[in-house]
Amino acid sequence: MTELSAPALRFQSLETAVDYICRQIEAGDATPLARIMSGIHRDDAYDYNRYFTHTVFPVLSARHQAGCLRALYKGQEFPEDATAYKLGGHDSELGYIHIDFVRQPDGWTLQRIWICR
Repeated sequence: MTELSAPALRFQSLETAVDYICRQIEAGDATPLARIMSGIHRDDAYDYNRYFTHTVFPVLSARHQAGCLRALYKGQEFPEDATAYKLGGHDSELGYIHIDFVRQPDGWTLQRIWICR
């Protein structure tokens, strides 16, 4: 998959979306993921960028190191009949990390990665 600008990034499968997230974690670079979500949430882009980079990304990285996200979601797909989809959630397989996706006409977009408490 070629790297696209944040608003144009679409995923056709959950496997591709999880792989993209994992590659950013493995590179140790929060910037591409933060840029995607900052492009979506322009009103609070600065605050969200700081929150994601300094709070969410380290926890997400630690969770990935404890058990590969690719293995965790292997064989799963985005639902065919939904407009939104979430990985993780409150006290789930990802602890308190939420990874939210929204269906667009041309694929799924990453909407937000956040932590609830």
